[in-house]
Amino acid sequence: MKALLKYTSLALVILTTTVIQYSFLPHFTVMGIAPNILFILFFTFVFFESNASYFDAILTTFTIGFFIDIFSQFYFGSTIFFLFVLLFLVKTMMHFLQERQEKYFLIYFIALFVTTFTLYSAILDFTTTKSLLIDLLCNTILAIVVFLIYQFLNIRNPKQLRLFS
Repeated sequence: MKALLKYTSLALVILTTTVIQYSFLPHFTVMGIAPNILFILFFTFVFFESNASYFDAILTTFTIGFFIDIFSQFYFGSTIFFLFVLLFLVKTMMHFLQERQEKYFLIYFIALFVTTFTLYSAILDFTTTKSLLIDLLCNTILAIVVFLIYQFLNIRNPKQLRLFS
């Protein structure tokens, strides 16, 4: 029953984020660029999910990639494939940061987010350097806000790195 609630709430969060991303955010852009909250959701989930539960990360990656691909101009499955590559990259980096200290946790989050978002934008969006910098700045600020909200909601157990546990 707990797993059903977990996956149902995760599906509702992804679906709500998708609706906001493709119906609401295109009308509120900064220099023609809207934040990619689906990618931010993907990265936040992958970053905070423990390395032991790959099933949740794979399911979330596939679901978010599926919704991005539905509205994408590229071949169906290209975003899913690339998000799996980024999942592997982030999980590998998190493995090397196993002995991370809490005081540098936000710095790890920002560095990994900037790296993965730059790869994502350069390969799938073909953005120019100027628009990439603006896109990166807007999305990084929003990702930091999501990170801080997650940290605030996770006060009861700050060492726990699991979403929907």
